[in-house]
Amino acid sequence: MPSGEDLEEDTIREIDKERMKRELWLAVDQLPGDLPAAVRLRYEDGLTLEKTGQAPGVL
Repeated sequence: MPSGEDLEEDTIREIDKERMKRELWLAVDQLPGDLPAAVRLRYEDGLTLEKTGQAPGVL
């Protein structure tokens, strides 16, 4: 069973991870043109580079 300290550290790490994730996607959304859509298709949706390039409205 994890100690209270481990639980606290894990919770803080998880909160930090979620905050950084939100900040990253906000930054991605500030990219010019079709780049936000391309990055989201690739990394959120898991499309291959080929499929990302073939997506309508991307590059």
